[in-house]
Amino acid sequence: MSGFMKGDVHEWLMVRSDLLKELDTHLDLYEQVVRGTQRARELLHILSWYESPAPQEYWMTMLDMGHIIASAYNCVLVHLSNIQCLTFVPLRSKPLPSMKRKVIAIGFVDGGYFVQVFLKSGSPMPPIAYNWKRHRLSIGKNWDAAHVAAIQKFNEIIGVDIATKEVIHVN
Repeated sequence: MSGFMKGDVHEWLMVRSDLLKELDTHLDLYEQVVRGTQRARELLHILSWYESPAPQEYWMTMLDMGHIIASAYNCVLVHLSNIQCLTFVPLRSKPLPSMKRKVIAIGFVDGGYFVQVFLKSGSPMPPIAYNWKRHRLSIGKNWDAAHVAAIQKFNEIIGVDIATKEVIHVN
C-alpha cells in the first residue's frame, strides 16, 4: 500500500500489478460489479499495460477501478472531481476499527490527472458507491456505518451539478 499514491513509475507498476491480481483473483465478483464478462476482461487488459506513459486506452478510471482499489488495499477510497464524487469501500472484507481504517482521497483534476487529497478527520465524504450495496459480501455490510455523518455533511453542502452516483440518467 505504501506506493499507492507516490509518483514513482515503479510504484505505479506495483499498483497496476496489485489491482490486476485483485481483479483476476475475484473475477466472478467483479463481473457482477461491472455488469459483464466482457467489461471485466477489458479491465484485465487495461491493467496489463506496464509501460510508461500508458496510452489513453489503458488509463484507469475511478468508476472502473474504485471498488477494485478499495478491496485490494482494504481501504476507504474517496474520489473527488468537479463532475462526480463517490466513496468506495471494500466489497469482501470485514470493516476495520476506525483507528486502523485507512481513508485515501483522490482528486481528479485537469481532465486526466489524479492527485492525493488530504482530508482532515471528520471531513465530509461523498456517498458510498451504489454498486457496493448491491455486490458486497455479507461480511462487509457495516463498512458504511462509520461514515454516515460525513456523508450527510457532504450531501448538505454539495450542489446538484455534481453526480454522487455511478450511473447518471440523462433525459
